[in-house]
Amino acid sequence: MRRAVIALFTMLLVGFLAAPASATTIDDVVSSLQSDHVYNDPKAENRLTDAQAQQLRDQIGSDAIYIAVLPAAAKGSRSSTDVVRYLQQNGNSGTYAAVVGSEFRATNAGAANAAFQQQKNNGVDAVLSSFVSNVQAGVSSSTDSNSSSGGGSLLAPVLVLGTLAAGAGGLVVASKRRKNKRDAEALAQVKQTLDEDITAFGESLDSVDSDAITTEENRADWMAALDQYDKAKKASEAMRNPAQAATVTEALDEGRFRVACVQARLAGEPLPERRPPCFFDPRHGLSVKDVSYAPVGAVARDVPACAACAAAIEDGLDPQVRMVPAAGGGHAPYWNAGPQYGGYASGYYNNSGMDLFSTILVGTMLGNMMGGGWGGGYYDQSAGGGYDMGGGDFGGGIGGGDFGGGDFGGGDFGGGGDFGGW
Repeated sequence: MRRAVIALFTMLLVGFLAAPASATTIDDVVSSLQSDHVYNDPKAENRLTDAQAQQLRDQIGSDAIYIAVLPAAAKGSRSSTDVVRYLQQNGNSGTYAAVVGSEFRATNAGAANAAFQQQKNNGVDAVLSSFVSNVQAGVSSSTDSNSSSGGGSLLAPVLVLGTLAAGAGGLVVASKRRKNKRDAEALAQVKQTLDEDITAFGESLDSVDSDAITTEENRADWMAALDQYDKAKKASEAMRNPAQAATVTEALDEGRFRVACVQARLAGEPLPERRPPCFFDPRHGLSVKDVSYAPVGAVARDVPACAACAAAIEDGLDPQVRMVPAAGGGHAPYWNAGPQYGGYASGYYNNSGMDLFSTILVGTMLGNMMGGGWGGGYYDQSAGGGYDMGGGDFGGGIGGGDFGGGDFGGGDFGGGGDFGGW
């Protein structure tokens, strides 16, 4: 009997260890692709076998190509295109592709379209393998496979296609340069804001009489606050895109709470309630109550406020609002300054468990664009002045798009495609 129990336990343990992990969020996929070029979700409708996934990894080698095979449920209310955009915006620099349910999307339209058209009847692995080969071969725009068989008529079509390809390539390069410039500007704006927040937290640390910290509880909170300060500085320095501001502001929020606990003990007061930071300016520290407030252009809602801001609101005065560099120039409240502040805002409220974007930020720029989306996602400014997830450089057509792919209908991975023009 004992041997039977041991055998059963061993079987269960082996099965557990061998079972592949399944991402519960898109951010899990982003994290996995930091160190693995292929993410193959076991719950995906068109998942690869372990051998097929490994063959893709071997084919990719050290090239900057990243592939995710995901279940349709992974995209939530967003499109498959949004999924790929999010992976690219928040992951390593490179070319991204994803099979989401029965849809294939990638950041290289030409490579994706050619692979899908050539291999769609041969299975998911064949399409993805062909896509990798196309990217490695430098395929970046769709080409016409039809050519004349006449000896004297081939030169003109080739010249025309060459001219079109050169023109399209120039437009894609120019579009990417504009996007890179906007991304760099957005990152600089957010990092400037974070530097100010980090400095303010450092000043709050300096205001505490560290010599008075003698109890074990205070020493623990004080060391934790110093650790969070160091974490925030390092995370800010390592940022590659605005979405990563969430790591910085999460550390600052935790650090401020620890400092508040130390200050309360030193003053002989009760420990503070774990509340979100002041909505009007997170640098004010923990909120003490909710007050009714209507941001410009939005309806009134209850927002967390520090004691000073709550008193100002109740007296009919304007609170001190956090003004930050805005996407369109000048300064604006962080909730209306541009979508690059999504990570900045979400990090401050993660610890509180609040649904930030569908409650206190509803009706603001961030609330309108990020409600129901992935927390901390980076929304880039489009060329037309509006905003969409991932940027305006990914539309259809030569002038605006670099995404392509197709839809895999039915269980045999066959079906048509809606290539290059979402």
